[in-house]
Amino acid sequence: MSQTIVTLNVGPNELCFHVHRDLLMYYSPYFKAAFNSSFNAEERAIPIPDVKVSTFYMFMDWLYTERLPRTKKEVDETGVLGGRELVSSYTGLEFAELYIFADMYDVPGLRRQVMDRIFAASVLPKYAVVVLAFAKLPTTTPLCRFFVDVYCQRFRESDDDESERKQREKLPHEFLLGVMLRHAKIMGRLRAKEMISSYKLHMCDYHEHETEEERQLCSNDRQPK
Repeated sequence: MSQTIVTLNVGPNELCFHVHRDLLMYYSPYFKAAFNSSFNAEERAIPIPDVKVSTFYMFMDWLYTERLPRTKKEVDETGVLGGRELVSSYTGLEFAELYIFADMYDVPGLRRQVMDRIFAASVLPKYAVVVLAFAKLPTTTPLCRFFVDVYCQRFRESDDDESERKQREKLPHEFLLGVMLRHAKIMGRLRAKEMISSYKLHMCDYHEHETEEERQLCSNDRQPK
């Protein structure tokens, strides 16, 4: 890896970040194209105006460690904390914002890790998270598909407290339509006895596999040994 450093101005206040160019190019086709274009990005700061500084800090940690920041729960269980890892009870909103960043700036490895973290959390996303995801992402992205699927599988009306019930009217049409169509498909398969009511979601279904062979390898890797 070369030691070439580039500058990124992040957020509306243009906070300056200095990053190794080759790392950005390796993980992101977006940045690779930017640095390979006629635009001399190495000599000028690249503006990243539409991203929170806190989100970019999470990206920087991942960029240099290939790991997401550990949650407070994980640190409490292991009793250790090292390096530059951020510790927090990160909310679904923060990880959704990180996924949106990874989609916007095409960082597929980060998208996959964030998707795995959200899937593994095994909780229904707050409505504010759903609203944000459907506002910022194509409805075909793995995160939006997962939100539809997990609400079909796990939602009960009693899950919503008063504050969440007030947010229902903000839910996007695309999400509600997705839930309706997914539910209809599930009911059809249940009536046809093609699945059982206690079905499970599979993490592999929310990965961006380029080939069926890659998908099968991923699925096999995740089977209990």
